[in-house]
Amino acid sequence: MSLSDRWAAYVRTYWPLLIGHLTAAVVAYVATRFGILIDSIVVYEILAVAMTGGLYAVGRWLEARTGDGWLPAAARTIARWLLSLGIDTGQPTYGLPPADVDTKYLTPPSR
Repeated sequence: MSLSDRWAAYVRTYWPLLIGHLTAAVVAYVATRFGILIDSIVVYEILAVAMTGGLYAVGRWLEARTGDGWLPAAARTIARWLLSLGIDTGQPTYGLPPADVDTKYLTPPSR
């Protein structure tokens, strides 16, 4: 399955956010089961941001594993699921199509 760079960027942005918020909800639920009540929306959002950041950092670390063995391959597969819903998106590239480039912005102004 091939995605455009724009859709790949959307998937790689919003999927970790969703997983981070769901993880924060699970953590809040488990904390409640142990008698810790998280009733402040601010605390919940801080928890969600922390979970999202941690998830993204772990995913990027796993994605960077190199090698041909089964362990690096498994790490990259887990990273793909954490970062992009299991879809092999590659790293998005950005740029204007050649027809949309305005050359007057490509040269520095003369003094």
